[in-house]
Amino acid sequence: MSRTIVLRLLASLPLLAGGAGTVWGAAFTVSGIVQGRHVVAVYVDPIPHKLPLSVSTATDMSTGPMFKPPNILMATHPTLAETVLSHGGALLDGLCAGLAGLLLHRLFRSVLHGRPAHRRNAARLAWLAVLSLVVGVAGPIIPFLASSMVLDRVKLADACTPAALYSRLSMIFVLGAILLFVLAEICRSRAESDESRPLGHAT
Repeated sequence: MSRTIVLRLLASLPLLAGGAGTVWGAAFTVSGIVQGRHVVAVYVDPIPHKLPLSVSTATDMSTGPMFKPPNILMATHPTLAETVLSHGGALLDGLCAGLAGLLLHRLFRSVLHGRPAHRRNAARLAWLAVLSLVVGVAGPIIPFLASSMVLDRVKLADACTPAALYSRLSMIFVLGAILLFVLAEICRSRAESDESRPLGHAT
C-alpha cells in the first residue's frame, strides 16, 4: 500500500469519527426523550438545610420529586422542553463532532495536496476553534437550563441551584480553541505572505 493511499485513509478518519459522533449524539438524545416522557433527571446543587425531607429522603416519586445524592433531582411529568434540554448537550456535542470531522477531513486533504498555508485552511481552523468553544462553554449551559426549568416547576428553586456541568474537560476545549485561533492566524498570515510574494521568488 502506497504512502499516498495511507495518508488518504488517515484523512478520512476524522470524517468517519465525526459521523459516528453525530449519530451517537442524535441517538442518545432521541432515546432519552422517548424514555424520559414520564421522568426527567437533572443536576442540581442543594442548598444546605433547605431541601425538604420529603424530597431528600424519598425512595420513589409517588409524592413528588426525589433527590439522589450527590446532585441528581428526579421529577415526574416533565415538559417537552425539559426533556429535550436535559439531553440536548449530547446532541450539540454530536453535531459539533460531525462538523469538526468534516473540517478536519478537508484540512487534511488540503495538506495532502501541498497547500497547508491556504486561506481556506485558516478559516477551517477558526471554525474548529469556534466548535471547541461551543462544546466547552455552551454545551454545559443546556442541562443548566433544564435544571432551572425543573426547579421552577416543582417549586424547589429556593432549595437548590442548577448545577453547571463545567469540568477540566471544558477547560481543555477552551484552551484548544485558543490554540486553534492562534494557528488560524498564523495560517492566514502565511497565506497572505505567499499570495503577495512575486511568482519568481516563490518557493
